[in-house]
Amino acid sequence: MCCRGMAAYCSPWRMPGTVGCRCLPLTPKRRQMGSIARNRRRRRFVLACLASTAVLLAACGNGLPVPETSSSVPAPCGVSGTEHAALPRVAELMDPEQAARVQATAAMLSDLPPPMDLAALMAATDPGLEDVPATLPDPLPTWTEGDETVFQVPHAETGEVRPVTAELVHASDLSYVWLEAGQPQRNRVRRLAARFNNELMMPLQEIFGTPPDDGFDQDPRVHILFAELEGPVAGFFSSRESISRVAVPESNEKEMLFIHANTLDDLDWAAQVVAHEYVHLVQWSNSPGEQEFIDEGLAELPPALGMFGEDYPGSLVRWSRNPRISLTSWSMDEADSELHYGAALGYAAWLTDTFGVDAARELLIHPDPGAVGVNGFLRDRGCRLSFDDTYADFSLAAFLGRPHLYGSGGALGIRSLVEAQDPVWAQARTARRLRPHWPVRDALRPHATRYLEVAGEELGTPETIVFQGAPQVAILPGLDPAQPVLWSGRWGDRHASLTMELDLTPLTPGSSVVLASRLWWVIEEGWDYAYVMVSRDGAEWSLLQSDFTTDTNPAGNNLGHGLTGDSGGWQAVDWDLGPWAGELVQLRISMVTDSADTQPGLVIGGLEVAETGWRLDPAVSRLAARLAGWLHVREPLAVTWLVQSVVVDPAAGAVRSVHRAVADADGLLELEPETWPAPNEKLFLLVSPLVPQVTIPIDYTMALRQR
Repeated sequence: MCCRGMAAYCSPWRMPGTVGCRCLPLTPKRRQMGSIARNRRRRRFVLACLASTAVLLAACGNGLPVPETSSSVPAPCGVSGTEHAALPRVAELMDPEQAARVQATAAMLSDLPPPMDLAALMAATDPGLEDVPATLPDPLPTWTEGDETVFQVPHAETGEVRPVTAELVHASDLSYVWLEAGQPQRNRVRRLAARFNNELMMPLQEIFGTPPDDGFDQDPRVHILFAELEGPVAGFFSSRESISRVAVPESNEKEMLFIHANTLDDLDWAAQVVAHEYVHLVQWSNSPGEQEFIDEGLAELPPALGMFGEDYPGSLVRWSRNPRISLTSWSMDEADSELHYGAALGYAAWLTDTFGVDAARELLIHPDPGAVGVNGFLRDRGCRLSFDDTYADFSLAAFLGRPHLYGSGGALGIRSLVEAQDPVWAQARTARRLRPHWPVRDALRPHATRYLEVAGEELGTPETIVFQGAPQVAILPGLDPAQPVLWSGRWGDRHASLTMELDLTPLTPGSSVVLASRLWWVIEEGWDYAYVMVSRDGAEWSLLQSDFTTDTNPAGNNLGHGLTGDSGGWQAVDWDLGPWAGELVQLRISMVTDSADTQPGLVIGGLEVAETGWRLDPAVSRLAARLAGWLHVREPLAVTWLVQSVVVDPAAGAVRSVHRAVADADGLLELEPETWPAPNEKLFLLVSPLVPQVTIPIDYTMALRQR
């Protein structure tokens, strides 16, 4: 991810002296930040055209040939309220064995950890810390224009904070807008503040909601600070500003947004940055712990919903041409940042096209994150769809591009792409060619898509397409998929805890006793940490040290002694329990993450106290432990391989047929489409692996063979 850790814009187009967007550390608790392309296409947006694109629902536009579809299953939900013929749901395409394996995988990975409460964790692990108030004990003063105060503003590269004196240049019932002293753009700030309060705040609140009036600072107004932010950032929201200084001394103790003063050179761009960060504030205030693709996708929606006229988010166009980036697994590679934002925006736009703009708020306030939250949203709506169904429809919609390309009575397209580009299938170099005797060997991360193209004139008769994908996947590269383990899961802004009772009373006080553990971890270094801790009463906890823990704290997230970084495989880690010999204690292993760049986490292969004979073995079916978000992975994780086929006539600009299939339990699929492309037509194949939480690439092969 780009400029990790903040929900923010990276603005290389507006920041003098910077080229591109670098991943930068930042001390305060922030939301994830990424690059938003300033090189944007211009287009006209028609709000009145609210087409539904889910599983071939109602469409906007007409005039092109109606393609065939492979099913007539009624679509269960959508804004139109009318049921149309649809492609089959993913689960309906599975044989019983495959369905059973997929359901078992989903069940193993279904438990969610609670949101991370940094103040509570600090209080539990630091006996000297006084009680941390959940809200300000005294209300904030009522400021008037011209007042000055001092803010603590973080440096984007070093993580250090610097004091910034700022003047209040605009005050209203909705916001306080501050400008760093010495900055000359006072009039431009006033113009932007008036626009934000008078034109943007109402639609933003109608679509996304508002922060609670009884939030940390007990004031419904948001503070917006325009200052010279150090580092190539255009703006960010920091949730640490809503934590008491008792726990976070650098906290400003306000719900607030930080916006770079240089964005004021283009007031429309500055307004988009403020809107983006405001959505992050609303989301975190209502439901902390959201995954990046939902969090950033919703924050990217305002321009796509027409709030800024004809300014079009170009990241969506560029992603639609190269969807090999995973929707759900955000990488650390800076080069992928814009594509991740395009994918997230595309999915959010598709959801609001399909289910109406109300879907944005329903997802934003849903207590469950990511795909789990989407499944809950669909259940709440009475839909028979799953997250995987929405991904299947979304990836197909992005490929077809235009809602006036019909299925059987419905559309497959994203309205935001209507006038931005030609459909993806009509563009050159968007798909890899699949030729006879030249198989394609590739690997994809879950919830990514690869376009493959077969030209009709190259096909012999008869042909079949043979697909073979890896039927199962491990949590980490090199980990045996069949080995039972305990896994912390991959969640952002969460605290997964594994708690066990240890009876050390048979031992003599002061005697030597060691907890032996077999651990494998891949944790975002310097930002996320795993801890092993012991408690006598379940309230106060002592952090244990080992040869692998660190007490360094570059980002302010380390509670004391934690595991972070990459272990490089299995490690035998010993923990000294001598101070508790002769006592009955609780042992806890915690995985604590912030809200960005979440890595695979911590895997436990086994725990043992040789002195008492106590063991925790993940191979047993029932564990004597309390799992709050930890996942007991007892068998290999099943991969669902989705293959969707589209036959097009490029000369006529027509889509002739659309089909959907999944590989069997062994990852094998032989495709013999009902309608092969004619010599003047093309067949496109959209390949996608589906499996929850996993981030590693999964291998597959596809070949054309004569029967």
